[in-house]
Amino acid sequence: MSASYSYRRPLGRVRGGLRDALVLSGVAAATTWFALLSWKGFALNWGGFMGPLVLVAIVVATSGALLRWLRVPGPLVVLAQVVVVGVVLSLQLVGAPLPLGDYWTQLHQLFADASASAQSYRAPVPRGVPPIDPLLISGGAACLLLVDLAVGTMRRVPLAGLPLLTIYSVPVSLLGGGVSLIVFTITTIGFLLLLYLQESRQIARWGRPLGHDANSDPSGFGVSNGALRSSAGAIGGVATALAIVVPLFVPSFGLHVFGNGFGQGDGDQIKIVNPMTDLKRDIDRGRDVPMITVTTTDPDPSYLRVAVLNRFSDNEWTSGDRKAPTDQRAFGDMPDIEGLSSQVPRKTYDYDVRVEPNFDSTWLPTQFPISRIDAAGDWRYDLSTMDFMAFDDNTNAQGEHYTMTAVQPQLDPQSLNNSLTSTQLAGTQFTELPDGLPDIVSSLTLQVTSDLPTKYQKAVALQNWFRDNFTYSLANGPSGNGSDALAEFLDAGGRVGYCEQFASAMAVMARTINIPARVAVGFLRPKQVDKDTWVYSAWDMHAWPELFFPGSGWVRFEPTPATRFGDTTAPSYTDVQFPSPTDNLPSSAATSREVDRPTAPSDAKEQNPQDQGSSGAVGLGIPWRFVLLGLAALALLVALALLPRLVRRRRREARLAGGPEPVWIELRDTVIDLGLTWPVGRSPRETGSYLVHYFGRPPSEDTATRPRHGADVSPEAETALARIVTTIEHQRYAPPGRDQDAILRADAETVIEALVGGVPVRARRRAEWLPRSLVASRRRPTTAATPTEETRYGGVVDHVG
Repeated sequence: MSASYSYRRPLGRVRGGLRDALVLSGVAAATTWFALLSWKGFALNWGGFMGPLVLVAIVVATSGALLRWLRVPGPLVVLAQVVVVGVVLSLQLVGAPLPLGDYWTQLHQLFADASASAQSYRAPVPRGVPPIDPLLISGGAACLLLVDLAVGTMRRVPLAGLPLLTIYSVPVSLLGGGVSLIVFTITTIGFLLLLYLQESRQIARWGRPLGHDANSDPSGFGVSNGALRSSAGAIGGVATALAIVVPLFVPSFGLHVFGNGFGQGDGDQIKIVNPMTDLKRDIDRGRDVPMITVTTTDPDPSYLRVAVLNRFSDNEWTSGDRKAPTDQRAFGDMPDIEGLSSQVPRKTYDYDVRVEPNFDSTWLPTQFPISRIDAAGDWRYDLSTMDFMAFDDNTNAQGEHYTMTAVQPQLDPQSLNNSLTSTQLAGTQFTELPDGLPDIVSSLTLQVTSDLPTKYQKAVALQNWFRDNFTYSLANGPSGNGSDALAEFLDAGGRVGYCEQFASAMAVMARTINIPARVAVGFLRPKQVDKDTWVYSAWDMHAWPELFFPGSGWVRFEPTPATRFGDTTAPSYTDVQFPSPTDNLPSSAATSREVDRPTAPSDAKEQNPQDQGSSGAVGLGIPWRFVLLGLAALALLVALALLPRLVRRRRREARLAGGPEPVWIELRDTVIDLGLTWPVGRSPRETGSYLVHYFGRPPSEDTATRPRHGADVSPEAETALARIVTTIEHQRYAPPGRDQDAILRADAETVIEALVGGVPVRARRRAEWLPRSLVASRRRPTTAATPTEETRYGGVVDHVG
């Protein structure tokens, strides 16, 4: 017989138990990791946090499975996992297993920088800034630990749905978008698989069948495993299919705009007319029709924007997709201005706007940017463009009266010139170009900008090139703004057009050199009719490009030269001359408009913005040195957890080989370890009569959570205990007799197994891993209770008799 608390299991069962634990923990970790893919929208470089979370998931699953297979108590499992994961996170973030001294300062700075980036940049957080990876890695690790706790340690798979739901709710609430269909499907399948694994294991522990069924589990109540798998598969499959298919027919699933993709909305499906379509018609109409009247504190209002075009295809510029949920209405304070540094000075002006009945539009004319607007009707804005659109049939700009507060950033040419790389910072949609773009576009762009070191200088050069080398005409230019019209407009034999071609061409050329660009459509310059009142008319319709520069946000340029209606003046912040890139010293003939500028970052450095991030940024690579250190820390924790168990076993082995009195002491300590009561002040025979009421069957895989116990449950243990009592009596009260050590040891083992088999699983585990007898006082034995009194088993009260 075994001298341990549990029976000696065959090697196959040992391996199978570890395998089952690894499967359950592995499925839980994989399901959680796939759910965390819903956080991709928080950062453009989402691999920076999802890659490290692969290692964290492996560590959580492996350590949890191993510790639970070793029957470490649940609280110790959780504590050990938290410590190990903390070591892994510290190694990944700062390169040290314990963040002490300078490493703690570095770790604190990483989290401070991550918090600053999260507060300063709209999701997705761009590259080239301090990454938010530390926040997301820590949050993901916490989710992995919570799911493993619910699934593995607590064995309550349904509870794992709470952290999984939290994972989904964070991006839905902060980003306003839906959950990826693929991520949702994989996570749902993983959760259903966890339910199946748990219930299959639970049913298998119900008991053994009375009869034989070829299709039944020999360890279950004749329950067919095939039927169990079939039912679970059918239920899971139907549930998953319904979860995927039903939302497609629910109106609130999303908003479909321009026939491209899903955006977050409240269910209204709208078709937005391209504002560029009617631009030439409105400009070229016979008479100048009043459109909008504004009363404002702005002494020089201009550029009243209607809509933004951010998608360029072979055929035209269009507005692309829009994300406009119900909480993004044209009422109240607006979000912070995207990309605009808090250090940039600003002026604000109040506007009172009245739209004339002549202006029929589902877009609301506004200044850009604005800090507040109050407009009646269901007008909503898109965060990426901050233009406003109607979301019901009763909402139209005709006759609208609303107020807004415009913000006018005081842009500085030197700050623009020193701006960091703008590649990808505003989102990839603003740098996308169609396949097959005419070669003339890129060749002319390089010809105009190749000798200039910064993106801002290139942008100013493009604007001035159009203004100096092209002619404005509504009659002689190409029709449209697609690729063919663009090539015709840029050809040396053409170069005649109106604002549509100028804005489109500059935006496309800016994108070829990785400057985020878009086209805005609206009104240029109104006519003053009173002291503070201005009128925009049909002839004021205009289009212009907007380019993105970090710190300055979306910046307006004016490539259109003078028109028949007046001069389209270039913005003041572009009226500047820069030193030639070949000049080592400033020219003595430099004008007062020249800017002294520090050396700007080169394009080569620009191509790898990751190098500008924090030294603690995490990539997709697996740091094997840190993995080994983490595994060493895990091994140390496991050794510390095993120490009480090993000490207790060595003590038992010594006592069982030491004769009657040491055996009797071992029985006493076993009772104490199991949380039972050892009678005080009684003879060995009275003590034996008392202990038999604790006896149960020797523990096995089929032992119930609360096993049956009593005097009639284990007759063989009663016989063995009687022999031990007789031996103790002979030892104490009779003359020396023959050696009975071998029989005594076997009897002691039988009695110990009966005692262990009569208590709940929790009491057995506590006795094995945290034996009380190692610290119990020898002078203060536990108080006895009679067999008819209430006796506590690991905190649960049982009645014995």
